[in-house]
Amino acid sequence: MNYTYDAVIERDESGYAVSFPQFPEAVTFGATREEAARRAAEVLVLTLAERIEDGGELPAQERVAEVLAVNVEVTGDAIDQSKCLTIEQAAEELGITAGRVSQLASAGKLQAVTFGKKRMVTIASVSDRKENPPAANRPRKLAMA
Repeated sequence: MNYTYDAVIERDESGYAVSFPQFPEAVTFGATREEAARRAAEVLVLTLAERIEDGGELPAQERVAEVLAVNVEVTGDAIDQSKCLTIEQAAEELGITAGRVSQLASAGKLQAVTFGKKRMVTIASVSDRKENPPAANRPRKLAMA
């Protein structure tokens, strides 16, 4: 009979460790990912065989964990973007419209940064504006004499 159980593989300084969340006693390792996977299969077979022979119950074959390895490149632009908000995010944070945020950015009252075609404002300038809000009234226009 075929059985399918989740395995968690983790890399450490000596190679790869593999464990099975539904079988705490089933742990192995390998110097390479392939070796660890092969040994994990062997350990799972032995663990299942022992439980079946002893008349023990087998855990349900349901997914208990999902492991996803994500490989990304972090560029200088990504670091700079992490210090910014989109126009819409800044508008929500300041409680004003996106159009008003764009006006403030164009007027230099919020620091704007452009990444390709994407215009953003710095978190620092939004925080500064929140901490030092403008006066509630509008300045009067001076009459021309």
